[in-house]
Amino acid sequence: MACKLEKAAGQAAARRARFPGQVLPIAEFKRLNQTEAGNLESLRSKKRRLPQHGEDVNANKCRALANARMHQTGGAVMTESCFAKSRHQPTTDEIRSALDSCFPLWERLNTFIKKSYRIEGTWSKWGPAKSGWNLRYRRKGKSLTALHPQRKRILAQIVLGKAQAEHALQLDLGEKVSRLLRETPQLRDGRWLFIPVTSESDAKDVEKLLLAKMRPPRST
Repeated sequence: MACKLEKAAGQAAARRARFPGQVLPIAEFKRLNQTEAGNLESLRSKKRRLPQHGEDVNANKCRALANARMHQTGGAVMTESCFAKSRHQPTTDEIRSALDSCFPLWERLNTFIKKSYRIEGTWSKWGPAKSGWNLRYRRKGKSLTALHPQRKRILAQIVLGKAQAEHALQLDLGEKVSRLLRETPQLRDGRWLFIPVTSESDAKDVEKLLLAKMRPPRST
């Protein structure tokens, strides 16, 4: 990126050298300014651009970002998933075996999301390498949540904006989720919650947070 910026600056200097010690014609001055501004802004925007879901070239950056956010927010410890080394997305039987008594909670959350938001989940390995496969839900291009099936628990990942977090803090939540919500810092790109779901109360709290994050579409 630094080389590109230097190249752009060099090209600008070469153009200005065409008129040494002279006042540039207005048309040429405007053209050079617009071209240089466009080039620099393009380079800066590329430098600022965040990794997008599904781009293999940025997969490592995506994992690094999620891993960093997990440590910064002090969220639930991401134990290595039993599906971390699997090359294929887990089957229903494999998920049932891993979750054990928490499998009904998995079904509950997925049913709630599908019925409330009328969307389907997509399996992905986005996130820290040891998180393995997770089921991601998006609506109209915006992330809703990611459900990570782990050994005898579900890890629900929800990122709340500032206004969403303020709303969530007013909700009647269980002690565990309420404490996690209060203690997780609000970063520039959201409040990253990693909620371990092991009970019906936890699942109910996750549903409340999802409703605080995104309003379901109106029934037709």
